Amino acid sequence: MDNHFFRQCFPYKVAITNNTIEVYNRNYGQVFGGYLPKRFDKEKLFSKIAADRPDCARSNECFMYDDQTNPVANEKGISKSLYNEYEKRLQALLDFMTGIEPVI
Repeated sequence: MDNHFFRQCFPYKVAITNNTIEVYNRNYGQVFGGYLPKRFDKEKLFSKIAADRPDCARSNECFMYDDQTNPVANEKGISKSLYNEYEKRLQALLDFMTGIEPVI
């Protein structure tokens, strides 16, 4: 099963540059770019939003799921337990993004 809606619309990768945050979908299309707040703890954010798998948190980017934690990657449809975990990471990202000014 491949859920094109999930892959196109839901955050997969979060990248940090000098003063911006960029959010990408599974197809690596940018879905949002914004300016970071002045006091920002990247490690704290990544610990909340990165999948709990090796190599999902790197120096300037993290991945919210991988092939083992993708909630829509199995043939039976959405894995409720994996989606619940992803939803917690998504909520943490949404909470962080509140008030972030977009890069235009």
